[in-house]
Amino acid sequence: MYNIRKAIQPILKSIHPLVFFETAPNDTDTPYLTYVIQVYPEGDRKLVVVEIDGWDIPNDGSTVELERLMQTVNDELDKKTIQTDEFVLTLFGDRQILVEEDDKRIKHRNFTYQGYMYERSE
Repeated sequence: MYNIRKAIQPILKSIHPLVFFETAPNDTDTPYLTYVIQVYPEGDRKLVVVEIDGWDIPNDGSTVELERLMQTVNDELDKKTIQTDEFVLTLFGDRQILVEEDDKRIKHRNFTYQGYMYERSE
């Protein structure tokens, strides 16, 4: 999974500087992105699921900045082929969810991408 993370992190950082794997520190400015990766072996390939969460606490309550950020994420990752010396992975957009938080000041979006990864032989 680390090799996938090494490939995805720079892509996300090119979109927004505040990107964290799993969780962000409590004192992180908003907006920011978090992401998790899940891998499911399926014979000679692996199903890879990447969940990207966008978080914001806008002073005016507007979701415009967060929506633009998540649209940029989607523009970059949907139908994206990532090739490294170790694998080839093509991601496809799966779900885009508005997540309601108990604290109504927090704006949260969850976008999920799935794709199959093929490892390169040596």
